[in-house]
Amino acid sequence: MPLLITLGEADTVVHPDITAGFACRACRAGTSVALRLYPGVDHTNIGYDSADDVAAWIADRFAGRPAQSECNRLP
Repeated sequence: MPLLITLGEADTVVHPDITAGFACRACRAGTSVALRLYPGVDHTNIGYDSADDVAAWIADRFAGRPAQSECNRLP
């Protein structure tokens, strides 16, 4: 099952380096991962700031379009 992760780079609650590490582990486990980074966005605002991207990503899955993995871009 593909995974979309949205991450505010100014998040001090869910630290970006921990989230990036989770994404890398998911990739190594064979999961198709899309990681969207939002510069200057904190934990409080990531839901609002990423909502359009999340809705589009979900709509693509329901439309039968395959998720594009970004695992090759992760460390």
